[in-house]
Amino acid sequence: MHELKVTGIIETQAILKENNMMSYHRIATSIGNDGKIYCLFTESIPERIDGMFVPVTNNSNYKAISFTVDWYSGEIYKSELIDFGVLSINVHFIQPIDGNFLLLGARATQYRDGSADQNAIIIDRFGNQIQSFCLGDGIENCIVDSQNNIVTSYFDEGIFGNNGWNDPLGANGIVKWSKAGEKLWENENHAICDCYAMNIDDNDDLWFYYYTDFLLVKTNYQSEVTYNPQTKGSHGVLLSQSQTALLFQKGYGEKGFYVIKIKDNELSKPSDSKIVFANEVIDIEGFSFRGSNAVFTNAQGELYFLKWIYG
Repeated sequence: MHELKVTGIIETQAILKENNMMSYHRIATSIGNDGKIYCLFTESIPERIDGMFVPVTNNSNYKAISFTVDWYSGEIYKSELIDFGVLSINVHFIQPIDGNFLLLGARATQYRDGSADQNAIIIDRFGNQIQSFCLGDGIENCIVDSQNNIVTSYFDEGIFGNNGWNDPLGANGIVKWSKAGEKLWENENHAICDCYAMNIDDNDDLWFYYYTDFLLVKTNYQSEVTYNPQTKGSHGVLLSQSQTALLFQKGYGEKGFYVIKIKDNELSKPSDSKIVFANEVIDIEGFSFRGSNAVFTNAQGELYFLKWIYG
């Protein structure tokens, strides 16, 4: 069995206690185009409507903590608290963008007059809102690339329409936007019903995996390569630094990960992999991937990070 060895650990409970944030809830962990790890927290998590639909608004305090780390050695150089203050939208994603931050809510309603909720906010580290715009409803994931363009993927309600949308912005499953919210590109080659997983490499090439074909696509937005990973229902894919292997989360409620090798644009059969720290297997509850950088979380909320070097 393949082992993926973690290089560093962030004990988030100690960080929260140090910043007097024990009443806050972590709602997102992501990796930025600056190589930092970002954890987003809110003081109040709104309940789902009818157990299904995520509310658009929240009106809660939001804070983030960024971690500057050495992905190779596991050393943590610096942590920084960022206080965004009270925000009206229910935020699910955080990404650094052009010296500021993109805070994005997964849901947006379109109204009868054609207006829509501004679920994307560009905000500085002092809580000053610079710009807001709408990136559509039903957002599954969000990445800001090295050129400060925004890539959003969508789940079924954002593709087929809900919350008043007759012509959803995410109808094609994946959209690339400028930092001002202008549409630059969207998928036109694949019938995406739900974009399960998305990643971006050091060249800003986009990798995505989708339902119902369960294909993995690598694109530079002009040409693409399509792979069949022979696995269904995965919600995460990590790229090795050499791009000679992929780590897929096992899908549809199954715990664990698969390693799949790449050779001459062909994929090997999936084989089991485990995440190890100090010779102990970690029981993973969540993860965030960007290129070959990975952050894993356990049930206690600790963060384990690494750069995946393979081959």
